Amino acid sequence: DTDAPDFSPHGGGFPAGSQVTIDAPAGTIYFTTDGSDPREQWTGNAVGTQYAGALTLSDSIVLKARVLDGGEWSALTEATFLVGSLASSSNIVVSEVMYNPTGDDPGNEFIELTNTSSDPVNLSGVHFDAGIEFSVPIGTTVPPGGFLLITQFENGTALDNNGETITLLAADDTVIESFRYDNNAPWPESPDGLGPSLTRILPPSDPADPASWRPSVASGGSPAASDAVAFVGDPGTDDDSDGTSALLEHAFGTSDNDPTDRQMLVLSSDPLSITVQQNLAADDVIWTVE
Repeated sequence: DTDAPDFSPHGGGFPAGSQVTIDAPAGTIYFTTDGSDPREQWTGNAVGTQYAGALTLSDSIVLKARVLDGGEWSALTEATFLVGSLASSSNIVVSEVMYNPTGDDPGNEFIELTNTSSDPVNLSGVHFDAGIEFSVPIGTTVPPGGFLLITQFENGTALDNNGETITLLAADDTVIESFRYDNNAPWPESPDGLGPSLTRILPPSDPADPASWRPSVASGGSPAASDAVAFVGDPGTDDDSDGTSALLEHAFGTSDNDPTDRQMLVLSSDPLSITVQQNLAADDVIWTVE
């Protein structure tokens, strides 16, 4: 017969400093902010904090409260309050996928998320709806340009070696990214058990486009880091006077300080092909066949 308490507001996303009030018609309100029950299960004792005024949000919390009135507890009221800039399709991308590590050991699989914005992003409640099962714990924040590495998926799920759809949802179930990767061309094929991971070329483009992905530079990938190397300097210089500009040396992965370290085209006539060395780390280079 004891009425449960009410929260105002009742959960959602808020800036730091926002306030939450708890009200009840009668009795004493007890609450917790760590997701535990303010009533001890076996004894019925109050183990939460007695409510004395509005709560100021500084971090994300799971708020739970009950009312104790005349020795009788109310039902539980619960809501999640997320503080800060929340994860969305505008600031979070799936940046690396190790779906078939060497030795085919599912324990070495991982998925990496990257914050592409200039502000910290609250990943609380972000979860996968397809491909694997995993929900990011409340209170998880990623700094600007930072990474979240997910190495242990939930409920025994694993990534499919033959490719599958990965869907990442925000805390409110809106889609952050959803795409299907594959282990066959035009997708990079070396991530299929040969050591490299499937690595996103940033800044982000369509994740469903195979051209948005490449193999990692090193075997095992670059978990919680980037293996990309940006070009620095004057693109038109030729410090080693070998006839190849500094920008092309960067694209090919050769040295502009060593004239003997040059790009060599490999020609084949059956079938007709030209093989060109590519610097996998040069994500700032766009290759086009003409």
